[in-house]
Amino acid sequence: RPLKSFSPAADPTAIDLLKRMLRFNPKKRCTAEEALNHEFLKGVRRKEMEKSADQPLVGPDFLETNYVDMSTLKRQTYREVMWYRDRDR
Repeated sequence: RPLKSFSPAADPTAIDLLKRMLRFNPKKRCTAEEALNHEFLKGVRRKEMEKSADQPLVGPDFLETNYVDMSTLKRQTYREVMWYRDRDR
């Protein structure tokens, strides 16, 4: 089904951005920079507030397995939420 059919009233530039971000082939997907520069985000982007990573981001080890049980996912999510909460105190 075309994306437009999910939300017929959606802004055409939003649909275009979604199409670019959701391409099945990762080599054909837009990059984060391309997405941020897309016309749809033109009015809300605040480039002066953005930060770039100096190196590739590495996900948590528990996500590198083929199966993650729900209790592990809940526990790790809770840990991360607490880390962010405590970091700002």
